[in-house]
Order: sequence, then structure tokens, then C-alpha cells
Amino acid sequence: MPDSQATAGPTAPDQASDHAQPVPVSSHPHSDPADDQPQRQMGPIAGRAEPGRASAASDPPAPPTPPDATAPLTPGTSSAALAHAPLGARAWVGIVSHGVVDFFSYIIVPLMPLLVTRLDLSDTHKALVLAVGSVCSGLVQPLVAWVSDALNTRLLGTLGLVMAAVATTLVGHAQSLTALLIVQAVSSLGIGAFHPVAAAAVGQLAGRRRSVAVSWFFVGGMLGGMTGNVLSPVYADSFGLLALPALMVPGLITAAALAWAIHGVSHHQHHAGAGRAPRRHDQPQTGQRTGPGAPAAQPDPAERAARWRVVWVLYAGNVARFLVNNALVYLFIDWALEHTAARRGLALSQLDDAARRSLGLAASGLNGWAQASMQVGMGGPALLLGWWLTHRRERAALLLIPVVGAAAVASAPALQGLAAGQGMGWLTVPGMLLVAVGAGLGFGAVMPATISLAQRLLPHRTGLASGLMMGGAWGLGSTGPLLARSLQHTLGNTPAWLIVAGVLLLSGCLAWLIPPAVLQRVSGR
Repeated sequence: MPDSQATAGPTAPDQASDHAQPVPVSSHPHSDPADDQPQRQMGPIAGRAEPGRASAASDPPAPPTPPDATAPLTPGTSSAALAHAPLGARAWVGIVSHGVVDFFSYIIVPLMPLLVTRLDLSDTHKALVLAVGSVCSGLVQPLVAWVSDALNTRLLGTLGLVMAAVATTLVGHAQSLTALLIVQAVSSLGIGAFHPVAAAAVGQLAGRRRSVAVSWFFVGGMLGGMTGNVLSPVYADSFGLLALPALMVPGLITAAALAWAIHGVSHHQHHAGAGRAPRRHDQPQTGQRTGPGAPAAQPDPAERAARWRVVWVLYAGNVARFLVNNALVYLFIDWALEHTAARRGLALSQLDDAARRSLGLAASGLNGWAQASMQVGMGGPALLLGWWLTHRRERAALLLIPVVGAAAVASAPALQGLAAGQGMGWLTVPGMLLVAVGAGLGFGAVMPATISLAQRLLPHRTGLASGLMMGGAWGLGSTGPLLARSLQHTLGNTPAWLIVAGVLLLSGCLAWLIPPAVLQRVSGR
């Protein structure tokens, strides 16, 4: 797709023939060059000279040029070459920006043990802070996506990055629960506003490499989150919480680069669905222009309904996955505090301010590694799936990968009990970090696949598709910390981990409801 596309307006009869047909192309990243051979017959007849110029046979051969993944596929262009063309600079700016914004999103989370001891927060307060962040980040995304699609603007994504950079770095100035909640809410609103806008823009900029680009976008966020999780406790220990505003500067610089990269990218995907030959489900709209560069034909009502049903199944699965994600954030924070205190033989209620700060910093460091380990499980496999997945494998991945994650989560209480009961405490930390990696794989590795698939199902509403799969699902999944806290206090630690594992398993079972035929029709083959 071009970097910027304006909505095609009416065309005069002398500018384009009503009978001209667009050249069907293959947009799937794994498409076979042979799939495009019938379409290439529509090029100029060999040996026929164009009016006003000599035969092409007398022209010297043009030097080869590298393929552009965003350019329209013309006769003689290999779809396989386009599928492997490099992403452009503007797409990479969007990917790097995701890493920066997720760095800010993972400053408060790893510092929660320190904030708990510093502000004397209860378990309920701790869960409330985490839940407010998730609610604000999640529920704003569909709204931002809808407004951005309606106004054909990317401005809200850039403003979101600015809000995240400013608000998050002020967390050290919060001297009460109320102030902390305000900082968390404003920061999370900005983080949420960024995601659907940037994800849709990167998908548009990637052209026929949408699946790979979305995977890189997801991995960029994971790398940023890992960096924030690991380095923010180190930064706070070295310079103090009041030094965090210095991190605002690179955030604002990144926001300026993001504005350059995406503000000219249209929300209207003219070749949406054009990665395949027209099918019986597609119907031109009344008065719609046809011909090269015209908008793709809209699916008929039955096909639209079938696609929306799949979108809602994907949405429900992501709600369950984000619920698990948020619940595990709470459970790992709680584990880090309890484990650090137990290793030191301390009780929080009996510590003075200096001892509480020391304990909070140590627990924040351990929690940062646990949260980063979940990011590792989410990011690396997600990138590999971007290359490996085809429409024949998407459903299987959605079914099977959560099973692996559920097994890892279910092993956490058994691992803790084994280490504590048999004098094998040295196994607890590495074992729990492996649990975090497996859990991240289970709930996070398929996220890019759901985003890419939703964008293909709703090609003319890519911002809305991204917003539903990320923020819309994240908003409902934001109850995870409160759920985990309630389960721990009501049923105990072991049932809490096992129930969370069961929810992750359920997210995989939902994939049985996706009809393979619908995936085939939007596969681009």
C-alpha cells in the first residue's frame, strides 16, 4: 500500500473506463508467485508498440530496482518479491515508537513494590492502581480508533505518546493514593490512544507485508516493555524517583518522529481485500468507480456478518488473554514482595521507612525481571509466528499455544511449594521466571495474529479492528488484578493460579468457533 492514500473520488468517463478492471494481486506474505500468473495476462500484448513511440524491443533494458512492498502489483511484478520487500523507514519509526511508549507503560508496574512500601498501599489499593491503568488504557482505544477512522487522522496517536511521556515520569511526585491514581490514569489514557492509531498506520505502511509488520510492531512493544521492567527499578535505585522526568525528553523526540511517519497515512485501504481475485461474496457498491486504483468491492451482507462473527470470537479470546495477563501482573508483584520479605525474614508491618524502602527496591527489581520474562515469552514467539503463520495455521495456533501457557501458569504453585517444602528455595526464582516466559507465550504470542486477522476481516476499518483487538479487549481484561486479589483472599494462592490457568485454556478453546472457510476467504490466496 502507498504510505499515504486519499479517498478516491468520482472519475469522469474520459479519465477511466467503467469497464476497466483492477489487476488482482496477492497480498498474503506467504503467497506463491504462481498464484499471480493468470492476472499478469492483462498486461500489454508483447511486441505491440505504444502510440507515439518505438517498439519496446528497441529500448535498452532498464536496470533492476528493488521491490517496494507498498507499491501496487503491476504486470510482471512478482508477488513473492513484494512479500519479502523490506519495510520502509516510516513503518520502522512506528515500530520503534511502540517500543518507546511501552517503555513508559512499564515504569509504574515494576515499581509497584516500591510504591506499595513508600505510600503504604494495601492489597486492594495495589489492585486498584493496576486496574485503573488497564481500564483507562483499554477503553479509550476503541473510541480513539473510531474517531481517527471517522476523521481520517493519526493525530491522537502522537498526542497519546506525549501524554504517556509526561505523565508517567511524574510518578515520583505522587505523595498519596489519589495522586498516584491520577498519574496512572492520564498516563494510561495516552498509552491507550497510541496503540490502535500506530498499529493501523504500520499495517498500512507495510503493504503486502502486513502480518510481518504487525509482528514487528508487537515485538517492538515487547522490547520496550522488557527494557522498562528491568531498567526502571535500577534507575530509581541509582537516581531516585524524582529523577524520572529526565526520561520525558526522548519520549517527546520520538513523538515528533512519529508525527512525521504516520500523519499522512490514510485510514482508507483502497486495496483492502485486493490481495485476491474477486469472489462471489463481493459486490460493487452502486455508483462505485471501477478500474485500477479504485476502492475494493465490499463483501455482501452475509459475508460481512460472517466476518464480524469471527471478529467477536477473536475479541472474546483476547479479553480472556488480557484478563490472564493483568491477573499475572498482580500475582507476580505479590510473589516478588512475599518472596523478598521471606528471604530476609521480615514483615512489612514491623519495618521503619528506610527498611521498607530497601525491601521495596529489592522486590521491584525481582518483579521487574518477572514482568520482563513475560515480555520475552510474548515477543520472540510472536515475531516467529509472523513469518510462519498462514491462513491454514492461524486457527491451530490460536487453539494450541494457550495450552502451553496454561500448563506453565498451573505449575507455579507446585513449584513454590516444592522449593519451600524441600529446602530447594534456590529453584524458586529461576523456576518462576520460566513460568513467566511460558505464560507470556500462552497469552501473548498470538496477539499479533489476532490483530492482523481482524484487519483483514475489516479492511476498511483497520483502526477499529486494531482498537477492538487491543484496547477494547484490554479494557475488559483490566479486571484481572481485582480478580486475582479476590481469588487469593477468598480461596488462597494455589486456586488463584489454577483458575487463571483455566481462563487461559478457555481462550484457546474459543478458536474452535472460527469457521476455516472465512479464514480462507480473507487469506489473500
